[in-house]
Amino acid sequence: MTPPWAIRALAALAAAILLVGSAIAISRTRAPEAPRDEAATEADVAPTPTGSPRSAPDLPHEPADAEALGGDALLAAGLRAASGPWADLGHPAWPAEERPVYVASLRLDPGRRRLQADVVVAYRADRDLDRLVLRLLPASDTLADAGTSLDIATRRDGRDVASDVDPAGARLFVRLDPPLREGDATVVRAQLSYALADRADIRDDGGPVGFGLLAWSPEVTVLGHWLPLLTVPSDDGPMIPIGDVGAFPVAVWSLRIHTGGAEILTGAEEQDCPAAVRTIPDEPCVWARGVALRDVAVVAYDRLESRSATVGPVRVHASGPAGMAGLDEALDISAASVRSFLERFGPLAWREVDVVAAPLSAGAAGMEFPGLVVIGEDLYDRMDVRFGAYIVAHEVAHQWWHALVGNGSLSAPVVDESLAQYCAYLFYADTYGQDVAAQLADRVFVRRYELARDAGVQDEPPAQPLGEFDSVEAYGALVYARAPLGWLAAEEAAGREQLVGFLGDIVDRAGLGFITDRELLAQARDRDPAVADALQRYWFDPAPVG
Repeated sequence: MTPPWAIRALAALAAAILLVGSAIAISRTRAPEAPRDEAATEADVAPTPTGSPRSAPDLPHEPADAEALGGDALLAAGLRAASGPWADLGHPAWPAEERPVYVASLRLDPGRRRLQADVVVAYRADRDLDRLVLRLLPASDTLADAGTSLDIATRRDGRDVASDVDPAGARLFVRLDPPLREGDATVVRAQLSYALADRADIRDDGGPVGFGLLAWSPEVTVLGHWLPLLTVPSDDGPMIPIGDVGAFPVAVWSLRIHTGGAEILTGAEEQDCPAAVRTIPDEPCVWARGVALRDVAVVAYDRLESRSATVGPVRVHASGPAGMAGLDEALDISAASVRSFLERFGPLAWREVDVVAAPLSAGAAGMEFPGLVVIGEDLYDRMDVRFGAYIVAHEVAHQWWHALVGNGSLSAPVVDESLAQYCAYLFYADTYGQDVAAQLADRVFVRRYELARDAGVQDEPPAQPLGEFDSVEAYGALVYARAPLGWLAAEEAAGREQLVGFLGDIVDRAGLGFITDRELLAQARDRDPAVADALQRYWFDPAPVG
């Protein structure tokens, strides 16, 4: 996520950075700079299916059928989908293994103000459990404050079970009686409905819901973290309203969306529903599937306009409401960002990235989801190197750092946020030249950190859980400004080529998995003590830096 303090810092400093040069790429093999490839681009005034994976008949598309299969059979079907017909949606560097499975049906009413969802989750326990913790953003206090309510019923292995909602922590606790033993599989089904908040009624300081990530507006409806999501143990605590909502394991997805006549984009691969998938023959319906996604967001438009480009193995789309200005510029920046990170860190485990415009609040300039990036539509008249390029590059970088290589947003936010910042700096170096990148780093990292200290923010270790920071100002200054200075110090000590090589190895080893801040430090220690020393000083030591 790009937070408001980054917006304010950039807005104050924008005039200092000038637009220069054309896009340049540096290869993953650390070759000399090479000219940017020309990317074919087209304008679409209607949505184009973003892919049509070959049929995977073993994975059901109907939640009731998925529930009837049971945990072991549904997980096996998900593994066959990932290993067989959908294998090309993953990546050969990461072997197929059993993953949780989501089979869901989502129905939007014609006005897109209310939704109904039927969600089945298959999960194999990695420890003994007497309850399952799922992140449920629709349960949050902020949505309730906006005048809506959540109706939910839960089942386990075909039987109704009790569940508890934690509004303050945006969690759903499904009781497991009898307990689930380590190694056993279960299926949990949640049927839920709720009205979406009107974007105009949401306050700016209400956390992810307040950022506009789960809201209706006349042209665009955003469904971010709209369904119950499996958490990981390190991130199953209460949601903290100043940051992202948590971390989720990579899963196999089959999502049927009854669109209510809207045009739909998701982070998965979409196609029009085949006849066998439809529940009502003539009802508009999209089928979205994926094998390597931690979450699937849904963005619905009255009328959609898109620009597209191919960058190596990735198809990049920049989309927004029909007639919106700035999409061409957004596509250029998005494609150049993908090119920069592909060549430095290697391929993603999905073959498309959607960068979409939506009305976010002042609390966030952008938000990342696997395969999809949301950028606040008010930024599209500033979609240049002085402002918008940084926002887009930061959010696109999250496709590698958090979506591909996972980390705890609650337990270790310094990992992905500092790397997204450093990658934005690398993108500037690749695209606009090192002098402009240095100006960006000076203003967005160095000066932001100095201004915060002058304003009374006390130094703390950026490598700590989100809830431990003294204030939202401290979190912003230390994670988004001080922590990326650690990467610049590591680059100075080890050299950019060596540091990027280290990060590329992290992607190879931890892709589709997780890494903590301390694990990253330990791997740096093994690889190059100079890198570890820089991270130790800037991330873990409380003393001021600079």
